[in-house]
Amino acid sequence: DPMAARANTWRTVLTAAVLAVVLLAAGHHLVLQRRLDGEAVWFQMSLDANKYLAMVQGRQFADPLFNPRVFVPLVARQLPLPPHEALRAISYASLAAMYLLLALLLRRWGFRWPVVATSLVCLGGTLAHMLNYSNPFLTDAFALGMLAGMFYALATGREALFAVVGLIGLFGRETCLFGFPAYV
Repeated sequence: DPMAARANTWRTVLTAAVLAVVLLAAGHHLVLQRRLDGEAVWFQMSLDANKYLAMVQGRQFADPLFNPRVFVPLVARQLPLPPHEALRAISYASLAAMYLLLALLLRRWGFRWPVVATSLVCLGGTLAHMLNYSNPFLTDAFALGMLAGMFYALATGREALFAVVGLIGLFGRETCLFGFPAYV
């Protein structure tokens, strides 16, 4: 029955979206974050975060590592938010997209919801992942979201979307390059 299949698809997407929002809220509220006015060294903005803030504000500097990373600062500049909040919003949207797409991929591959939820909670509990909440002013979360998008596009047979998402990802963070070998 096509109607039941469509309802099941929407129920899966909605459940994955709720899971993504819960994980995002947990990460935001449970992980201590760097701040513009942080006093202790662990709460101060990192050098890289300050470079991204400068890029959002339109300031130029010579750093060959950051020069190709234009997409996230460009989008952040368009948001009606202070630069640091715009970068945080992009990071959080990217993490939410990653959680959603990974949940959909795991369901597509036949994993039941308890396994999907446990897998994503375990991912969120790793130190490397928590750094995306501790310092959401970088482009690492954006790269994770783009890589998840690339893998989801590939798993659903959308090669052109895979290429477009990968190309956009490359202009945000060059680590998206590592997603391309998955195509072969």
